[in-house]
Amino acid sequence: MKKNIRNIEERNSEIKRLEFYISSSCRNNCIFCGEKDLLEDFKGQFVAKAEVEREIKKRAKAGFNFLVLTGGEPTLHPDIVEIAKLAKRLRYQVFVNSDGGRFSEENFCRKIMPHIDYLSFSIYGHIDRLHNLHTRNGKSFSILKKSLENVEKIPAETKISARILITKHNFSKLTRIIDFISRYKRVKKILFSGLAPEGRALENYRNLVVPLGEIRKKIPLLARLVAKKSRKIKFFGLPVCVLGELKDRSSDTKWHFQITLKKIRRDKRTVLAETEGFKPLKGVMKPDKCLRCSKKDFCPGIFEKYYQEFGDGELIVQ
Repeated sequence: MKKNIRNIEERNSEIKRLEFYISSSCRNNCIFCGEKDLLEDFKGQFVAKAEVEREIKKRAKAGFNFLVLTGGEPTLHPDIVEIAKLAKRLRYQVFVNSDGGRFSEENFCRKIMPHIDYLSFSIYGHIDRLHNLHTRNGKSFSILKKSLENVEKIPAETKISARILITKHNFSKLTRIIDFISRYKRVKKILFSGLAPEGRALENYRNLVVPLGEIRKKIPLLARLVAKKSRKIKFFGLPVCVLGELKDRSSDTKWHFQITLKKIRRDKRTVLAETEGFKPLKGVMKPDKCLRCSKKDFCPGIFEKYYQEFGDGELIVQ
């Protein structure tokens, strides 16, 4: 019965989210890239402007009101400014995921930022060596820094956040990364993300993933430092028992209806595939142990790959 009630509440939610992979181009070659297949199958390609506009118009008529522009690096799409402008005319809230991309160009920032509501930068290190180790691009950290500097100058109302993917390479430096991010006053939220076993992250999973027990130990320190810097903290891809008293800071419990549009190969043809659902995470499960937990209907669970590799010994029944 609880499940049915929640489904009704979800379907009546005010937010209808459209996630659109408009770009298969990226300057980085990340060691954990979850979109490896997209970038290899359609290297350097973009969804045509006319097709993007047709889709977002159609979805707006169906009540969709939150547009995520992603990829690849979405800002490399030659028409992203016009796409964002149209989305705002259609009354979408517009969210852009970026590794820095063309935000390193001040003129581009001035053109696009009045038309985006949310901007999230992916940050993997506080210095060139650590960040670029993840991206395998010797220029990526300098591009990221220039982008952060540029958005500080633009008098737009865009809400800016930082996403830190937790890996074995940067785990011991997370406090340093918080210090680095906090230099930029407009970055008001820091999201710590667990490693989703997709693409290259799946191929390199054991070499990259940090044990949940180790993350649990560090979360109180991270939360104190983020609060000290007057930022908000959020988490993604982590079971709520790992978050402890910060379980209400999980992004995985916000189950808005979403449609995802992404290019795929089907029967030797290229199609814009549509998937839909409520759950923000893919490939997750709840072991038998979780079924005894009082938070089982609230928690997203753990990644199946993590369970296969490490079991459920680090999970805590509440």
